[in-house]
Amino acid sequence: MDILDKLKEQIWIPHQVAFEYPKERFSVISRQSKAYDEIQKILDKSLQNLKGELGVYKRHSLIEIDQIIEFFERATKKVKRNLSKAKQEHPNLINFDELRDKITEILNGKVGKPYSKDKLKAICKETEQRFKESIPPGYKDNKKPEPDKYGDILLWFQLIDYAKSEKKPLTFITDDMKEDWWLEHEGKIISPRPELIQEMSFEANVQFYMYSTDRFMDYAESFLKLTDQQEAIEEAREIRIQDTDNQIIIPDDIPQTLADLSRSQLDTLDETQHLMKQIQHLLPKIVSEIEFIDRINTIQRALDQVRLDNS
Repeated sequence: MDILDKLKEQIWIPHQVAFEYPKERFSVISRQSKAYDEIQKILDKSLQNLKGELGVYKRHSLIEIDQIIEFFERATKKVKRNLSKAKQEHPNLINFDELRDKITEILNGKVGKPYSKDKLKAICKETEQRFKESIPPGYKDNKKPEPDKYGDILLWFQLIDYAKSEKKPLTFITDDMKEDWWLEHEGKIISPRPELIQEMSFEANVQFYMYSTDRFMDYAESFLKLTDQQEAIEEAREIRIQDTDNQIIIPDDIPQTLADLSRSQLDTLDETQHLMKQIQHLLPKIVSEIEFIDRINTIQRALDQVRLDNS
């Protein structure tokens, strides 16, 4: 918010962004409110799966399976109590949202105008041809229903139109990390797609820059000499990459022994590992046991053995 306030004279958003914002805002608020109950269900399901997977080692001479399960049960109960308390304190952002009010104030008079129906019809027709030729941006949304599939290209054309009228270089901030916006090499983001830079230069004769939210915050914090807000930057970065972190990628040349492992078994093991990460993240804040790290490492080795044995 500090950055937006400092740059409010230079800020502008396309009409398509303003159009999508309210719908997405309510969706985010809803997901946040439902998260407490959903996480509790995940914990319960993961704990049951953990018991089932570790049950085959009940008679192991050196591993205390009951102790491991008891530890997870106590940890899960504490996490669920913490979630219940947090749920009771969750703000009602439908009725009062200080950030929404501040954003509304900053963006007052800085939103582009919508296209006419005839203009929209012409753009949609042109977009279908761009989709066929995989011309960025937007072609990755081709499978979405109408009119959602045209959202990115409408935004892009509105950026071009604004750049034409202002005749100034334009910096676009987005956390849409699809390949129809970004050039990637060996899994790393290199730059905006060259086609975007070229089209902006040809149509509006201006330079085009593009950053993710966290990268822009990094640069803006230094440029504007703001108080260090690394925690906020890291939060923005985590939000951007969380979908990628949750993906399970199985290569084509997967060993046959693992390929024969059932999908349900893989899901169970992945859920167990996911619970492990959650417990590692949350327990330092709510558990004061001195032996926490040693016990976590012991449990991790046991879970690694389970995965190894099942593969």
